[in-house]
Amino acid sequence: MLPALKINSGKTLLISGPASAILVEGRATVLGAPVESGRRIVVAEGKQVPIFTSEDSVFDCSFGEYASHVEVNGNTVPFSWREAADAILKLDGPKTIVIGDIDTGKSTFCTYLANLTIASGMDIWVLDADIGQSDLGPPTTISLGLANDYLTNLSSIKADRMFFVGYTSPSSVTEKVIFGIRKLASHAYPPPLVINTDGWVADDQAASYKVKMINELAPDIVVGIEREHEVDAILDSSNVMSIRIQPPDFVKPRSKEQRKRLRENSYRRFLADAKTIALPVNMVKTVSAIHLEKRENLIAGLLDSDGFLLGIGILKEIDGKRRVAKIYSPQVAELASLEIGAVRISESGKEVVEPEIY
Repeated sequence: MLPALKINSGKTLLISGPASAILVEGRATVLGAPVESGRRIVVAEGKQVPIFTSEDSVFDCSFGEYASHVEVNGNTVPFSWREAADAILKLDGPKTIVIGDIDTGKSTFCTYLANLTIASGMDIWVLDADIGQSDLGPPTTISLGLANDYLTNLSSIKADRMFFVGYTSPSSVTEKVIFGIRKLASHAYPPPLVINTDGWVADDQAASYKVKMINELAPDIVVGIEREHEVDAILDSSNVMSIRIQPPDFVKPRSKEQRKRLRENSYRRFLADAKTIALPVNMVKTVSAIHLEKRENLIAGLLDSDGFLLGIGILKEIDGKRRVAKIYSPQVAELASLEIGAVRISESGKEVVEPEIY
């Protein structure tokens, strides 16, 4: 525990986790959300939270390993973000897609938009389609949840429905990702809805994928976060209204190792209370023969009868003689089928093979 931090009015306290902060005195906001006095703001490892002070303020902070903090002048939320959010809020129940490269602030903008929407008196659906660095659900999945209270990050939203992709990169499963987004988006009613996407935008294949996603989802508006025109090809090829905004000046890039730790922490969270269970082998579906050459430790999606994800597990063995599949997973109700993915993880949540991530 460090001594209380005193932050002058008009400055931003940027905290990188794992850490927490409590407002003791003063007035502050996090991405448009008012900070309640005495309420703890939790910042997870690999995440960064900007706390802007509108009065001289005092914070009690706690910092863990890898954590850091810095005090900067002014509000780190770019002015272009406020303009974009204002334009979106003027639309009638808009569906918004947010695109951009890795570490440009896509999740942060979605959080900011959600807070301004809530401040205007409406709830907002958030669809997290970043299968490599998911906030709402485990890695390899797409999730939908309703934001009905102020947020400091998207991970505080409870997933209402999830869709299993089984990969942490969209490059070889673009059609499946788009299908999953459409399936979840159809349940985001009443609107508005904001869709957060992965950071794969840098090459022609990525551009074609994002354009197809935009055209099939037919949003009311696309927000492109760009440093130097890296999303121009996508926005120029889409027949949808779009806004270009800049990333914040103080985005802290996450290292490959940090991204891996975030995924592994998430696997562990969603595998809590797991045990080995046996299921009829005829429940196993859409299994790639290539991946099944080495069956051990493949991630598995436990699905209901509508194809939505109930939870994740790990394929341990397929016993051909007994016609059963042994799965390490939490117990779930209404299990209808099991889908095997391409990522290998251990029971402790460690990635056995480093996946390709966007």
